[in-house]
Amino acid sequence: MAKTKEVLQSELNAAEGVLYMALELSDKSWKMALSAGGIKVRRYGVEGGDRAGLLAVIEKAKARLGLAGAVKVKCCYEAGRDGFWVHRFLTEAGIENIVVDSSSIEVSRRQRRAKTDRLDAGKLLSMLIRHCGGERDMWQVLRVPTRAEEDARRMHRELECLGREHTRHTNRIGSLLALHGLRAKNIGGRGWDERLAGYCRQLAAHEAAELERESARLTLVKQQMRAIQAAQGELLKSVQGLQILRLARLAGMERRGRGCCLRF
Repeated sequence: MAKTKEVLQSELNAAEGVLYMALELSDKSWKMALSAGGIKVRRYGVEGGDRAGLLAVIEKAKARLGLAGAVKVKCCYEAGRDGFWVHRFLTEAGIENIVVDSSSIEVSRRQRRAKTDRLDAGKLLSMLIRHCGGERDMWQVLRVPTRAEEDARRMHRELECLGREHTRHTNRIGSLLALHGLRAKNIGGRGWDERLAGYCRQLAAHEAAELERESARLTLVKQQMRAIQAAQGELLKSVQGLQILRLARLAGMERRGRGCCLRF
């Protein structure tokens, strides 16, 4: 009886020493599906973040799938909360890894997923094998940033986060004052401490204390924003720093345009 295409491919990959692995990452556990390229798939699981356990699973799968000697391991996972440290760990261990844009993965219209849904490791494995076989239209592979690029973009993202906090605190202060018929302009701006003291004199003790605490939080946010902006200014003095900050800002703009996608 003629051998199936899957079996022939599995034997070819075994002869060439190729092991395919897909990771399904979550906070509590990592699920893995491994194959030599054919229909036989080995599934394992380790505790989330267990690096030694992951490497041990690879060695176990090699033995179970009949792979001996120098074995090339090709891996993939969907971009998400874990970011790129997993990719760096895998590549340092000699594993060829790609990080996939989860929003770009082809799915049936009848099985449309939410952006936060993850493909199970088995389905991701079959797509990895197809990708390595030459298919390139199933998903989009992300360019993993350098450590310097990723470090620089933290300032930009933190500044965005602090900006949203600043808005929440000013809105909250305005709402607290409006409850008592008071209207404030330029909250947190020039002369705010004096105006705040005047508002507090018109309020009951607990109301004034709450307003002061909210104002203190606003002041802290403003101080942190100024510190980050000063650090960005120092980084901009170098050509390399200017390039890194530009990349970080472009990444942030595209991330907002595409939801939770991590793109560089």
